Amino acid sequence: MDSIPEKAQTDLHKAMKLYHDGRLPDAADRLQRLLNKHPHLHEAAFTLGVIAFRSGDTARALDLVRHAIDLEPKAHHYRMTLGVLLDAGEDYAGAEAAYREALRIKSDDPTTWGALGETYRKLGHLGKALACLDKAVGFAPGNPEMQRQRAGILYDLDRIDEARRAYEQVLEAAPDSVATHLSLGMLLKGTGDRGGATTAFEAALRLDPDNPTAHFHLAQVEPARDGDPRPARLAAVIEKGVGTAVESMQLHFALGKLLAETGDHDGAAAAYTAANAIRAREKGRAFSIEAFTAQVDASIEVFDTDFFAQRTLDRPEDLPVLIVGLPRSGTTLLERIIGSHPGGYGAGELSAVSRLRTQVTRNRPGPEIPIAAREVGPELLARAADAYLAHLREHSAEARRIVDKMPGNLTELWLPALMLPRARFVHARRAAPDACVSCWTTDFGGSHGYRNDLRTLGLYYRQCRRLAEHWRNVLPERILDVQYEDVVADLEGQTRRILDFIGLDWDPACLDFRRSKHAVRTASVVQVRRKIYTSSVGRWRPYAEHLAPLIEALGPDLMTEAEELEAMVRERAASRDNGGTE
Repeated sequence: MDSIPEKAQTDLHKAMKLYHDGRLPDAADRLQRLLNKHPHLHEAAFTLGVIAFRSGDTARALDLVRHAIDLEPKAHHYRMTLGVLLDAGEDYAGAEAAYREALRIKSDDPTTWGALGETYRKLGHLGKALACLDKAVGFAPGNPEMQRQRAGILYDLDRIDEARRAYEQVLEAAPDSVATHLSLGMLLKGTGDRGGATTAFEAALRLDPDNPTAHFHLAQVEPARDGDPRPARLAAVIEKGVGTAVESMQLHFALGKLLAETGDHDGAAAAYTAANAIRAREKGRAFSIEAFTAQVDASIEVFDTDFFAQRTLDRPEDLPVLIVGLPRSGTTLLERIIGSHPGGYGAGELSAVSRLRTQVTRNRPGPEIPIAAREVGPELLARAADAYLAHLREHSAEARRIVDKMPGNLTELWLPALMLPRARFVHARRAAPDACVSCWTTDFGGSHGYRNDLRTLGLYYRQCRRLAEHWRNVLPERILDVQYEDVVADLEGQTRRILDFIGLDWDPACLDFRRSKHAVRTASVVQVRRKIYTSSVGRWRPYAEHLAPLIEALGPDLMTEAEELEAMVRERAASRDNGGTE
């Protein structure tokens, strides 16, 4: 490496002071001039990369940090930062490799072990994630954040009692940890302990009265009543402009829910409109309904009966049950019904199929996926099948059927169909305006760019129905349509039908799904703990005057279908007390 003159070192020191003072443009300008003169000045390259990342230019940040690593390969924090950048861009395999390289340099660093564990958690490798957090806690036994992170993985593993004790132990050592109160609250919320969850979220608010996450989750577990002060309190917090844009979005969603519960649907619609506008700007990746339609067109053209006849593996495993469909169409309810069976287990929304599809199609974009699928050979499919089954078994070693309820697997169904011919697919359907309005009024994470605009949401629903009809035509024995409103009207009849389809004997425990001890981590976490109810049927009607773009996009046929389904539920409810959860 070229020697660095004393003046350059002085200039670097001044640039770093600007950086630490928060004067990022001035720091970046000075660092760039330094790097132009001294290309081997790795500290300048690294810090420029960090500034680029903080400014939103991830591609440049990666180039600069990698350049710094080339110049100084033994710098642990450079490789650690590379992992953070790759993780932020959802390149989890790259992040894993970067963290592993960092640990080769500094094997006892708890932060790196924790970061690697979080990456494994995102990849769904929960056993590996827990092993990493065990290492992190071992190197930093007094660090409450590491203990909290480890408890979160125990929760993901459905080791609920252990996770709860771990959170409580953290709070004994750090009672002012807002993050731990929130984590404990979300665990209690997921297991149906609404009272305990309320206590935890209120504890977080006592420590941080404007905390957006606490306000958001408290709104989920505690419905608003007449005279409830929370809508006014939330409006005041929003007016202050606290938190990030995404946290502001959560506050608007929470306000919309509380206003709707007090009967102010016009105010709720305004809050939901504001929330979706923020989500579109800050969280939603660019979504093109034209590109999605092209992907559906290509899927229908390529994935015909001959495609499956020629390529499907001959394998005996019947473990997986994939529940697919538009989010908020009853997927969580169906998962809980099956998961309440002694031979069933609900693993939640797994990203495994999507990751495997990315691997076998070499990350081709949506409309090109069907073309790439033609090139996938049997050996690659077999490896993918083994990986998927192993991932499912991480969640339960004994279950006869394990449910993967990732709704978006509707577009990926060709892959599990090829890998595992005895896997079963359940397509959750719900009246179009109710399903779409539920998406519009709910923050359930991820980008899901189709839901931020009412017209696009309606068109997306139509394309999903079109694709589902195609799967039903080419895989007629393997996919079962389950209409949410039919479950609402006849829980036992539809449960028997589902169990028969997936090859499980009747068990009355499936009717008492709300008492399941397994945690729920989706947006239906509160509803699924309630008895079957009918109030979610016709949910769109109070917002009707605000939904013109959605209603037009759905078209008369789907709106007529919705009216017929509502009438059916009303007719059956007149003679019995029935209902449902989203």
